[in-house]
Amino acid sequence: YLYIATGDGGGQSDPNDLAQDRTNYYGKILRINVDSGSPYSIPADNPYIGHGTYKEEIYAYGFRNPYRMSFDASTGKLWTGDVGQGTYEEIDIVTNNGNYGWSVKEGNSIFDNAQAVTIAAALGIDVNVFLNSLVSPVAEYDHTVGLSVIGGFVYRGNEIWSLNGKYIYGDWCTGDIWALTYSDIGNHSNMHLLT
Repeated sequence: YLYIATGDGGGQSDPNDLAQDRTNYYGKILRINVDSGSPYSIPADNPYIGHGTYKEEIYAYGFRNPYRMSFDASTGKLWTGDVGQGTYEEIDIVTNNGNYGWSVKEGNSIFDNAQAVTIAAALGIDVNVFLNSLVSPVAEYDHTVGLSVIGGFVYRGNEIWSLNGKYIYGDWCTGDIWALTYSDIGNHSNMHLLT
């Protein structure tokens, strides 16, 4: 499959709420099968196949600017950095039908509570239920640390054993590089490698 990362289309704070709107391609991770169809087909387990209103190519949504995706060759997890706007940069593991929150949330923090209330009302659910359904980032950092996350790769090489299994990523503006140790039970740790 081909995975395609798209930003929210520009404009401060996603003024048209495109990242949360599943009727367009903005602020999404799309997934298509380039080995069948003309020019492609939709994988059978894409979340909106046959929906009729939502774009069938959508795999996950709610991103501001997912910059550089990669698969961990050992686990198959799909990683991306999502460039923030005003306060936070985030690292995400992308899952099928995950909503990563932009522009309701930036990182783990509320960015636009009014939008959260509007979306929850449209879905007919309590706003806290909606907020709890959003996928949290694996890691975040604020703009005192860096300004533009660049996603990297989970290192699976043989040259630097101390980095094996760690997600290596950086920041475009500062040049900093980190190694993130991920745990399924949530005990993540981050190690600064260089500036």
